[in-house]
Amino acid sequence: MKSIVIYSSLTGNTKQVAEAITSVLPADTPCVSMKELPSDLSSYDLVFAGFWVDKGTANKEARDVLGTLDNSHIALFATAGVPPQMAHAKESLINAANCLPHGIEPVGTFICQGKVDPKVIEMMYKM
Repeated sequence: MKSIVIYSSLTGNTKQVAEAITSVLPADTPCVSMKELPSDLSSYDLVFAGFWVDKGTANKEARDVLGTLDNSHIALFATAGVPPQMAHAKESLINAANCLPHGIEPVGTFICQGKVDPKVIEMMYKM
């Protein structure tokens, strides 16, 4: 099975998860930022697609990419500023899965807590 790991990362958390996934896949498995995607992903049987959670779903860049994926197997992974057992984290994965083209369901999902963007923390203190 030919796989690729793609990710969108703001603070580096999602990139670290992407690299960890890639480390247990065959040595020739590409790991690329969504900013540097190959023009055609149709040759991959399995796409691991990672994103950071923004407002309860995948960030904009990732949502745009997720909407174009029509591979037979897609696994979603994410990082969020909240613990993974919280409802917000679980709902974020569901919302991101809804960004996939109609009828495509992820074969698996994973979410973990990551660092929060310092700008967000600063904004929350001001509130």
